Amino acid sequence: MRTQFAYITLILAGSLLLSACAQAPQPTATARIIVVTATAPPASAAPQPTRTPTPIPPKPIPPTPTEETVSGTPFEDWELFEGDGFAVWLPKSFVGGSNAQDLADVVKVLRDSGQEQLAQSLEANLSYIKFYALDTTVNNPNNYFTNLNVILEQNAILNSWTAEDYVDLSLSQLNQMNGVEILDVLPFSIPGFEAYKLLAEYDMMVLMGIPGTARSSQYLLKNGDRVWVLTYFTSVEEYADRSADFDASAMSFTED
Repeated sequence: MRTQFAYITLILAGSLLLSACAQAPQPTATARIIVVTATAPPASAAPQPTRTPTPIPPKPIPPTPTEETVSGTPFEDWELFEGDGFAVWLPKSFVGGSNAQDLADVVKVLRDSGQEQLAQSLEANLSYIKFYALDTTVNNPNNYFTNLNVILEQNAILNSWTAEDYVDLSLSQLNQMNGVEILDVLPFSIPGFEAYKLLAEYDMMVLMGIPGTARSSQYLLKNGDRVWVLTYFTSVEEYADRSADFDASAMSFTED
């Protein structure tokens, strides 16, 4: 039975399972998709994307915001969300956070709104999530909730890896998954990180048994032994209007 909104969280993470061995360790890439839905239970392998060696064309994206510069810029009416080891700007219509209480509050909101299945699924996946926020503004026929989730991969072996190594290993798994199509892979400029942007499209009937198509902008930010994975997820109908905001938000991401 569908309620007023189909609250959807899709966490798309190219996850490295790094085993410690006496000899040189051989990490195994596991692309993990966690689907959380409040509707009925879940019900084309994507082509290999062609890597684009050139950077993303210049866009009128504002610099990393601060409390002093936010007023009068495109970040007006945005809010700084601070998590465990990082901070990121989002429009004020987003609600959520990073610590246990923030996430518990989101679960309570979902539960109070009748989204018990989603609340339970989100609780079950909290160990994978460093940050989760959803936008209370919804403007698509299937009522998908736009959301951001942040995952952190950290292991000493990543010191010897490039961001491209991480992306390639993740794509080798993602391209085998039904219902997920990688549209493009682009190097991306985020201060303090070696970064890539992955554009993906999702067949929600294949993934979750509900109608519609969704898209995401996913940013992989590597710094030393850490890779932050920021996934901005929305409906295909809203993506064009939100894409620039996703870029701007990702560019605002900073580590403590």
